[in-house]
Amino acid sequence: MTRNNRIKKGILMKHLIIQVLLLIITLDAASQSNVVIGQYYQLMPVFAPALNGANDFIDIRMGTRQQWIGYEGAPKTQFISGSGVIKLDKNNPHKYNSVRVSDMSPYTTKGTKIGIGGYVFSDKIGAIDQIEIMTSTAIHVPVSSKMYLSLGFSFGVYNTNVDISNLFVLRPQNDAIYQEYLHNQYRNTYLKLNSGISAYSDRFYISYSIINSAYILINGDAYNLRYSSSLLHNLLGGYRLNPWPKIELIPNAYLRYSTVFPFLFDVGIRVRYDQNLYSGLSYRNDGSIISMLGFMMNNKYSFGYSYEIKTSDNGQNSSSHEIILGIQLKNKKRYSPIW
Repeated sequence: MTRNNRIKKGILMKHLIIQVLLLIITLDAASQSNVVIGQYYQLMPVFAPALNGANDFIDIRMGTRQQWIGYEGAPKTQFISGSGVIKLDKNNPHKYNSVRVSDMSPYTTKGTKIGIGGYVFSDKIGAIDQIEIMTSTAIHVPVSSKMYLSLGFSFGVYNTNVDISNLFVLRPQNDAIYQEYLHNQYRNTYLKLNSGISAYSDRFYISYSIINSAYILINGDAYNLRYSSSLLHNLLGGYRLNPWPKIELIPNAYLRYSTVFPFLFDVGIRVRYDQNLYSGLSYRNDGSIISMLGFMMNNKYSFGYSYEIKTSDNGQNSSSHEIILGIQLKNKKRYSPIW
């Protein structure tokens, strides 16, 4: 065998291995419900419905995530989310009074508020197209001058579609999953409900959520919902520390449990300067290390970028790039996000 033939054979085998790996990802793509992203803290109401409206302004985020850079058919995710708040204490008789008393409680007492919002997630993974469109709401009740308890729900539609013509299978006649998809032209649509509770202040947050609390199949095969409609338990938390003037340390953690998927946790820390510029690092127990940086402009526009690298069991390295843009509206008091 000549050297050129060996090189061509090596390239062919590498391409074949990549196609097989992508096929495995594709056939399991229904498990991508509630996709984990590197900068999940920028889309907190998506992962924790009860935190929708926790920030006292309109918060709009949009972004994209590209995994397995350079591989055809690699996962691509686009998303947009928005959240706002309706305050129910507009008739506070003290809000225009001059402050001439030592007891500040009438002026600082927080009132009940309602968060409203929604999000759209779109995933393209090889032959799989998925889209999730959700609306959400939460009620926030003050339990002290600084802390809220909240209960939230998100409701919407989830759709999965497999384009069989784009699947690459070595021995299609021997692949039971492929034959099932080929026979049923796999696609399904269902309504889903997420729910959660949280406690937070301007210094910390902790939230527990149940993703896929309930669902109703609209069309498709119920058998194929075993992954995408699996019950997921999310636990998120974080704290803001001020060790030095204008400098914050923000440790945060995200844990996910399911009876279908492996246990997942993501722990990290960010350093934020003057509430405008930050950088951070986090680790996920699937072997991923995520570095991130971002900034805020004019207390209104935000930019966040993260780079993620993961070493798989077979020694292959994969990387992901993620960009999130944001805008804050009606933030007259220049509140900073609690996370």
